[in-house]
Amino acid sequence: MDASITWQIVLILFLGGFCAAFIDSTVGGGGLISVPVLMSLGLPPHIVLGTNKAAASMGAVSSVFSFWKAGKIKFKNISLLIFLSFMFSAAGAFAVTLLDESFMKQIAVFLLIIAALYTFLKKDFGKAKTQKKTGKLYIIIAPVFASAIGFYDGFFGPGTGSFLIFSFLFLGYNF
Repeated sequence: MDASITWQIVLILFLGGFCAAFIDSTVGGGGLISVPVLMSLGLPPHIVLGTNKAAASMGAVSSVFSFWKAGKIKFKNISLLIFLSFMFSAAGAFAVTLLDESFMKQIAVFLLIIAALYTFLKKDFGKAKTQKKTGKLYIIIAPVFASAIGFYDGFFGPGTGSFLIFSFLFLGYNF
């Protein structure tokens, strides 16, 4: 990529970032916009994913703070899940650094398509009421979801919010 920044690149970044932030704040999946925009500028995949993750992390931190302030989060009940998701996210981010850049570009395109299809085809998810999972079932499923989603989020990221919603709904929580 040429090191010079033109007004067209700035405009693409501004519009892409605005659209991604708007989509992410309303229905989730902003990374499905920001990652292709950044990749189209010729940035290396690890830079694209890191940039996307930095932006997504700011939204996640503010959301967690809002839910915590409203009394919706009890950290003592989810500390293991936080730990697992953090550790597996770090493992996913490390795994990206081990892959060849051209191979990672192919994986990124494939994962973008899968995440986009999942996000757009599951619009009716959560309309049916589910029974809240408790006891042994919750103790087994919740850590598996936290670990798998953490790894995916660290490795790639776009669509993670949709996977989290799926997990919460599967575990019996509502929107």
